[in-house]
Amino acid sequence: MGEMLTASAMQHFEADIAKAVVLTLFIPLFCNGSRERACTGADVGRPS
Repeated sequence: MGEMLTASAMQHFEADIAKAVVLTLFIPLFCNGSRERACTGADVGRPS
C-alpha cells in the first residue's frame, strides 16, 4: 500500500521534481565567489 502511494505521488509531482533537480545544478554558481566563508542556504540570493 505504501509503495502505491509513493509511486502515485511521484508521478503526480514528476515535473516539479525534475525542475528542482535542474535548479540544484546552479547552486554552486551562486556560491562560486565566496572563498573566505562557507556558502550556506542563507547566502543564496543575498548580494555579496
